[in-house]
Amino acid sequence: MHNTKTFSYTNQKIFFILASCCGLLFASYMFLVGFTVSNTLARQQAEQELVNLQTTVSELEFAYVNVTSDITLEKAKELGFVEVSHFSVARNDNVAFSR
Repeated sequence: MHNTKTFSYTNQKIFFILASCCGLLFASYMFLVGFTVSNTLARQQAEQELVNLQTTVSELEFAYVNVTSDITLEKAKELGFVEVSHFSVARNDNVAFSR
């Protein structure tokens, strides 16, 4: 008698189904890890861009404060502006708004 083990067709089918599921799970895992890494890199780049934009805004705010602090009545007169003694606003009270 020979001591040989044979696989039946159903055992082979079950093995290939399980091997395919393991391969599919591994491929899904690798895809999700790659997706997570790319999102992490994109988030880091967005954070760096946010820091750069905040720096630019701070510089512009500082420049705005400097410019507005330089404006005085004397400076305006030097530039040709005149002080208004009387002014009026024309209004039309018969205005109706509709949507």
